[in-house]
Amino acid sequence: MQEELPFLALYVFDAEFFAQKQLGFRKIGKYRAKFLLESVENLRHNLAKQKTPFSVKYGKTEDVFKEISEEFEIVKIFCQDEWTKEEVDLQAKIEKAIPAANWEKSYSQFLVHPHFVFKTLDKIPMLFTAFRKKIEKNLLIRPEFESDDLVYNKSEIHFKSDTISFKWLGFEDFETDKRTAFPFSGGENEALKRLHHYLWETQNLGQYKQTRNGLVGTDYSSKFSAWLSDGSLSGVTIYHEIKKYEEEFGANDSTYWLIFELLWRDFFRYISLQYKDLIFWKSGINHQKYFAENNNTFIPKMEGWRNGFRFRECQYARTEKYRLDEQSRSPKCSFVFLQNSETGLENRSGLL
Repeated sequence: MQEELPFLALYVFDAEFFAQKQLGFRKIGKYRAKFLLESVENLRHNLAKQKTPFSVKYGKTEDVFKEISEEFEIVKIFCQDEWTKEEVDLQAKIEKAIPAANWEKSYSQFLVHPHFVFKTLDKIPMLFTAFRKKIEKNLLIRPEFESDDLVYNKSEIHFKSDTISFKWLGFEDFETDKRTAFPFSGGENEALKRLHHYLWETQNLGQYKQTRNGLVGTDYSSKFSAWLSDGSLSGVTIYHEIKKYEEEFGANDSTYWLIFELLWRDFFRYISLQYKDLIFWKSGINHQKYFAENNNTFIPKMEGWRNGFRFRECQYARTEKYRLDEQSRSPKCSFVFLQNSETGLENRSGLL
């Protein structure tokens, strides 16, 4: 809004991303795809209230930018700064398509800004506890971005959107299981509604540390992670809302523990920022070599493991297979790693 030139907000459903498969698995499943569609539709609604031009497209991202550049002069591209392979490769493709454009990037995905972190630490430690103790000493969190009163007041840009359907993305419609522990929809509005419910309507935050390892229902945990993952909810927003809650009802182990979990999230992002693509390598960030094979014929048997393992099957059903919580992921990972150690199958296959 502060730039002099008119601008266009853009979201691209990248065709290559939706077509990609790894070890026989799609990179995105139907539950996450539905959640993403809901998030983008809610974004469209909220930007329309601020009269901000917004286009939703389907195709190769670099082709979409090229198409826009043929109709408008693209002077500057605003985006989140990323550092791992797929994001860096995609940016390179866009730069090749429109080499004259300038880029302005931000680290808005973090709770604790990198300027603060790297002023405090020379390098990111391998252990979270060491990271947390250093960062917590003089913790400084930026204010939230003020956007409620922003209204787009420049000349309008009209660039036709594509009508994106669930089937267009390669999925069939489905009904949500009534037993799910995640009956929520995507989007900022739903995220803020959940934030208000968990902190203020139920005050469940006050007992979060005691209940967070539950397995049944919707309120034993915050359920914020799905909205955090696609940017519908900011860790900064959660942090400042927790501080308001503490002013009203007092601080305790539970209010601290949710901030503690947000710091965990930041820690893993900083590990990836420091080690880049090494986090995806078979040898890992420690360059440790071990024997494993990409045996694609063996992968389907993982479905058999899940179906034959009653606890695992229940957890997949209750979470709609969209986002397993920690209490479900841990037994799954242990189970997969045990099986892999006996078969020689790569452990990374269990992450899919």
